[in-house]
Amino acid sequence: MQMLKIIKCNDPMRWYADKIGELVPYLGDFMGEYKSREDSGCTNFVQHGDAEVIVKEQDNEKLEQLEKRVADTKAACNAADAAYDAAYYAYGAAYDAWDAYAADAAYDAFSVADAAWDAAYDAWDKAKDELAEYLKEQDND
Repeated sequence: MQMLKIIKCNDPMRWYADKIGELVPYLGDFMGEYKSREDSGCTNFVQHGDAEVIVKEQDNEKLEQLEKRVADTKAACNAADAAYDAAYYAYGAAYDAWDAYAADAAYDAFSVADAAWDAAYDAWDKAKDELAEYLKEQDND
């Protein structure tokens, strides 16, 4: 499997500025830059002079499981965002309508959605950390 090893970054605004010495996915070359993927799952680019392509032997099944977990937990975050927004706006509408009973019920739903949102983002952060740790371990082998 080909990976990019970040060897330097002179621009602190680049997405990989804090990843010097780390491996990131290599998705090919595109118009003078390496195509890669951020931890968030977004495709982004690395300047040729900032990285080197390396071939990495690794357990593809484990890597695929970790990548799937990152994608699945990100999807759960998106669903939690939607539920949080809906509950927030329902609470606001009930409060604006001076309907105390509806506002109390909506606030309870909002509190549950807020807790679910926190849990989803914690799970996503954990999944990203586990993937990054696995990639680091593979780099040290």
